[in-house]
Order: sequence, then C-alpha cells, then structure tokens
Amino acid sequence: MCQQIMDKESGWHIHNVIPRVKGGPDTLNNLILLHPVCHRQLHNQDLCATPASTKRLCKA
Repeated sequence: MCQQIMDKESGWHIHNVIPRVKGGPDTLNNLILLHPVCHRQLHNQDLCATPASTKRLCKA
C-alpha cells in the first residue's frame, strides 16, 4: 500500500481481501501482507486493497 520495504523490523499483518465474515477464504489468492500501520489505515478508512495492486484502493 505504501510501497515501502517490509521486513522483520517494520513487521507485517496478513489481510484478507474478501473478509472472512463475508465468506472470504484463507487461501493465498485472498491474502496480502501489509505494514501494521497500513493495515489499520485500510480498516479505519473503510478501504479495500486488491492482491494484484495494493496501491489501488477502493471503497468497500
């Protein structure tokens, strides 16, 4: 999402593109890695990210 390097120091969160509560699976094609801050921003701003392009955000 932020295009910054993700490493052990920055940490990461696993995000379900299609939320599990909406029937999204825990398969690799439905998961993306995000920095913890980016993950919080994504949820706080009610946005979504696609696995093909985490730069592209859309209203959920």
